[in-house]
Amino acid sequence: MPNLFGREAELTRLRSQWQKGEFSVALVAGELGIGKTALIEAAFAAITKQANPQKVVCLRGRASDDAGMHAAVSAIPRSIR
Repeated sequence: MPNLFGREAELTRLRSQWQKGEFSVALVAGELGIGKTALIEAAFAAITKQANPQKVVCLRGRASDDAGMHAAVSAIPRSIR
């Protein structure tokens, strides 16, 4: 699992909501350099230890200022077919 500093509460929330079946898609967004990638990598590692890894998909991408979140969100349907 990657090093994760200061995001234990967010990691616990993601894992808890996954275990309860409260979401099938999680979107993590925020300022540059606040630990979004480390959070997602840690959550993905923890979830795939508990779930069938073939049923868990982790999509990562970067949205440019020109495209905004539309580029990232529009990629979801294509990836889960």
